Amino acid sequence: MIILNKIRSLDLFRLPTLRRVSSIAINTVKKTSFDKKFDGIVNKKTKPWERDGFPDRETWFKKKYAHIHAKQKKKQAYLEQLAKLHELKKQERISHKQKYINNLSTTKQRNTISKSSLLEYIYGTNCVIAALMNKNRKNFYRLLYSNDSVLKNNPQLSRLIKEKNLKTVLTNKHELTLLTKNSVHNGLVLEVKPLDPLEITHLGPVNMEDATFQINTYQNEFDSLVLASSHKNIVHCKYMLKQNSNKLYPLGVYLDEVTDTHNLGAILRTSFYLGVDFIVISRRNCAQLSPVVNKCSSGAMEYIPIYMVDKPLTFFDKSQKKGQWTFITSCIEQNNKKTQISKLPLTDMHGLLEHGPVMLVVGNEGRGVRTNLQLKSDFAVQIPFGGPVESQSNIDSLNVSVATAILLSNLLPSSES
Repeated sequence: MIILNKIRSLDLFRLPTLRRVSSIAINTVKKTSFDKKFDGIVNKKTKPWERDGFPDRETWFKKKYAHIHAKQKKKQAYLEQLAKLHELKKQERISHKQKYINNLSTTKQRNTISKSSLLEYIYGTNCVIAALMNKNRKNFYRLLYSNDSVLKNNPQLSRLIKEKNLKTVLTNKHELTLLTKNSVHNGLVLEVKPLDPLEITHLGPVNMEDATFQINTYQNEFDSLVLASSHKNIVHCKYMLKQNSNKLYPLGVYLDEVTDTHNLGAILRTSFYLGVDFIVISRRNCAQLSPVVNKCSSGAMEYIPIYMVDKPLTFFDKSQKKGQWTFITSCIEQNNKKTQISKLPLTDMHGLLEHGPVMLVVGNEGRGVRTNLQLKSDFAVQIPFGGPVESQSNIDSLNVSVATAILLSNLLPSSES
């Protein structure tokens, strides 16, 4: 009763605190050894190998993870093999590169070809032989060849080398290709001073007795004043007189604004083959006489005389007045309508060389001969169009080398015809 009265005498707000204290006291009671063992038996965790029915842990690990280890070993072996292959390829590349570098250095030491901007390099068998036979060329430096058979199989070339006492250098084709800028050189390249054509002012009269004609030449204004007083600037040139033909006077070809090297080379080759006596080109607006032109002409540039003119209008005027030369210009139909020039039919050109010297003037295939030169000419000739009249094609002209060949064939008929 005393205890109950004491409890009742406690304040009601203290009851929750008493409850918490009592619960803490109960939880803090230590478990006995029996409780521990009982909990271990009830909540016992089975081992994985026991659960899967294996006697021990080692057997269980081998059974479960053996395939993974095999894959790892296989992958590792593959990676090692791949690394060996990469290393082998790397060594092969290094070895090949080193071999190439050694060969290149040996080749450079053996064949060191220095190219000079003051010289030109004539290539091709025909062009080299023609250059060695040209009397106007005097400074030959050396002949580069790629194989001994190139010289042995050409007796004419071997003879010219001995006559000129020419130095020969054995090299490889790659060096020759570099010198000729990837052109067909046939294993031969001649290093020589560029050809310097004779510059002339005008053409003089023709002497039919000895088949010669005069040309007036000079190098500069001072030389022209000195030489004019002594008449040493007059040169007598031989021209070809064909027997049993109507060619009694010389024939020349003047090239105006022919800038394409291939066309220029083709004109030189055609002119030499058909029997033209000389070529006159303008210094300022024509292609240079380069090794490319020489190759396109197949060496004809070395055989036919070529002269240079600095003042075309003066050349036309003085040649007509002092030398009685007849200038015939090729024209295009559009240009011919603008200029009042006597038009000469193509069929009437056959007998012109029976009456006097003739100079055929040809221009580029785009604009033709310049108008001021057409006005200075004596006649204009045009190749008639033989295609369909109602044709809508853009082919209204010929290549300048082809047109030159047609005009020359009418001026220079063969002896059989």
